[in-house]
Amino acid sequence: MLGALAHCNVPVKNQEKFETLMSDFIRYARRQNGCIYYDFGKVAGKETEYVIIQKWATQADFDAYLEDPTFGSRAMKLITLSENFLGMDIFDIIY
Repeated sequence: MLGALAHCNVPVKNQEKFETLMSDFIRYARRQNGCIYYDFGKVAGKETEYVIIQKWATQADFDAYLEDPTFGSRAMKLITLSENFLGMDIFDIIY
């Protein structure tokens, strides 16, 4: 299994719209082949930082999701609301 953890900063003025679009994005992502878990949340004690947590059955499933044109168009809407994405860590789940 594969995991991914992304961090992003979203200005307070954009947070309501970001959260609405992110909720819709998650419904889309959860329907993708191999998606086991997908969620997001606001980091405690940090006014503008969010995390996005993902779990995928295989690397191939994750790659197909990233290559889907729908992913790209939806992700761009989220990126425009954020100050920056602080990166994504990809990791093998060991259990």
